Order: sequence, then structure tokens, then C-alpha cells
Amino acid sequence: MTPRIIAVVCVIAAMPAHSQRGGRYMPPSAVQCDRNNLTAYTGEVTRYSRAAGKIVLTMKTDADTVETVTLLSTDTMLLNAQEMTKEDWKQVEEKEGKLKRGMRATAWICKGGRPVLDWQPPSH
Repeated sequence: MTPRIIAVVCVIAAMPAHSQRGGRYMPPSAVQCDRNNLTAYTGEVTRYSRAAGKIVLTMKTDADTVETVTLLSTDTMLLNAQEMTKEDWKQVEEKEGKLKRGMRATAWICKGGRPVLDWQPPSH
């Protein structure tokens, strides 16, 4: 193999499960709706509140839009495309109700359904 082909293969192999393919993000398995009825917002979370069984977050998306998403405590939350546990909150928040700086997320919104949120903590 030439060095260029090897580099391309390495980049493809390193892509996360929810990366873009063919112009669309591949949803994690927790998202249960048809892709034609699915919207995804990915970006940095700029506002965040968690209280009384509800999370409201605003993000500046990678598509240069600003989106607000409201989740209930019963909605599905993931951490890097894996089911989130109670222990995982320490990777998302500095302390309860205070999000870590630089936190990113993807909100998967199914038409007529509840959102699925996939947290992507900063890697330091």
C-alpha cells in the first residue's frame, strides 16, 4: 500500500460510530427512528440547566446555528454513544448542575418522538 492509501485507511478506521458518512451522521443504536425522520444537532453546549427532572441546553452547532433542546429525566442520554450511567455525570458536570467547560453534544431529534442526547466530553 502507498503511504497515501494507508493514511486514508487510518482516518476512516479512527472515525467514531456516529460520524458522517454520505453526508449524514450515523445515529447510535439508541436512536430508534427512521433516518428520514431524524435531525441531529452537534456542537458545543453554551447554556445548560438541570433541575426538577428536566435538562435544557443550548448549543452552537457545527453548522453555525444555535439550537435549544429540552430533555426529561426519562429521556435517553448517552456518553460517547454508550448508555450513560449515574456515575458518568462526573464526566459531564464539574458539580451537579454545572457543565464542564468545552462540553459538546449531539441531540438526535426524531420527528414525533423524544430526543436522545449524546454527550461528548472534552478530551484533556
